[in-house]
Amino acid sequence: MSDSVFGIHGQALVFQSQRMGILASNISVLSSKQNQYSTNIDNATGKIQVQESTLGSIATMLQSVRDLAIQANNAAQNCTSLAVLSDQLDQLKQALASQMNVTDERGEYLFSGTAARQIPYDANGMLNPAVDSAGTVKLAISDQQSVAINQPAGQIFQLSSSATTGGGCKHSASH
Repeated sequence: MSDSVFGIHGQALVFQSQRMGILASNISVLSSKQNQYSTNIDNATGKIQVQESTLGSIATMLQSVRDLAIQANNAAQNCTSLAVLSDQLDQLKQALASQMNVTDERGEYLFSGTAARQIPYDANGMLNPAVDSAGTVKLAISDQQSVAINQPAGQIFQLSSSATTGGGCKHSASH
């Protein structure tokens, strides 16, 4: 028995069972894509939640830096109190560096983009050139839509080394 029947003009007509097989195959492919999109959405949600939490911590620290800068600008400050404020700023600088270099559960840096295994900032706060030139990692969440899950630090944080110390106090050897 053949797999086709000839129609009026000699064209092969596919049996209904073959059409159903093709339809089932198409449904399987669509289901697989949908499952992948669902997995990508879950992964993106988790990464974005960790990033938001980390950025919230960074914002809180930056507010503390701002508050300390305002206190340090007060003319009533003496060298001893300015040294204490300077120590607090150093601690905040270290905490900020730690947050900007945080990793996810897979050991990938949250703010390194496509260079996810490269540390974003060195101990001096300098942006890693590999991260600076990295692209944004995106996950497809539908046929026409993707979401950014890891952007390079240089696109998020605009650091400046133009801050100066003031107040006329001499810093101790530990600074």
